[in-house]
Amino acid sequence: MKYDQLISEQHITLKEFYIDESLLVRVQNGRGVVSINGDEIEIGEDVLFIVPNYSYVSCNISATSQPLLIQKVMVDEEVLSELLRSIQYIAKNSAQNQRERIYALNTPESVRQQFQLIQQVLPHLPQQSLESVFLNQSLYFILKAIAEQGIDLYNTLRYNYDEPKERTIARIIMQEPQNKWTMSEVANRLFTTPSTLRRHLSKEGISFSQLVLDVRMGVALNYLTFSNYSVLQVSHRSGFGSSAYFCDVFKRKYGITPMQFRTKSRSENSLLIGQDSEQAPEAFTVSES
Repeated sequence: MKYDQLISEQHITLKEFYIDESLLVRVQNGRGVVSINGDEIEIGEDVLFIVPNYSYVSCNISATSQPLLIQKVMVDEEVLSELLRSIQYIAKNSAQNQRERIYALNTPESVRQQFQLIQQVLPHLPQQSLESVFLNQSLYFILKAIAEQGIDLYNTLRYNYDEPKERTIARIIMQEPQNKWTMSEVANRLFTTPSTLRRHLSKEGISFSQLVLDVRMGVALNYLTFSNYSVLQVSHRSGFGSSAYFCDVFKRKYGITPMQFRTKSRSENSLLIGQDSEQAPEAFTVSES
């Protein structure tokens, strides 16, 4: 469990990238569009986003007359599972047989109060263990309030059997981008045959090799934007065979080198990254310079 926030008077534009943790993100005083797993969501004055792990996200947000406020809670999967079980009775009574995933809603008043409480109290807690307990308690009330709005949290945050196979496979690859994935290995994970999987992807208009490349490129964009890893480290962690091959593929896709992309992305968004070159990437970890 971890909490971060951004207050900025500028805009935030991020190309599509993959995240590997579940997030609850509150966006206040912003206008624009956020895309989560292909669903484009227009931002109002105060919106709460529910982002499942292994999602792909992009955004283009501008501040309104007031500074843009983005508050983010990264949720540990074990804690999330426990909390979802504890509010199961609410979820069953409130959700109305939703088959689609709902990634955003207008922030309920009780959720606004919880985020304000986190913002005010968390910096003053003396011990990290107390921070964890406090965030867990706040998260319970936030999830409870979302469920009371009729949102099926299980459907949004868990595996969706109706989602396109492209996204199902992308989730698997995202967990181990360095693995040398084959169609047979993925098919085994999904308890199906390579020919069946190939047929599904053909209907969706994408090849397996292109999908693997797209996922690895999304991972690379995340590292380039939100970490200080070198290009060599990024290429390795994203699953590319060599940095030379990675740079060549990247330039053909985006028209610029990875380092040029990093400089441009951070300049446009006033990104503030720590000095530790081993810092892990985190979605929406941006700050005004």
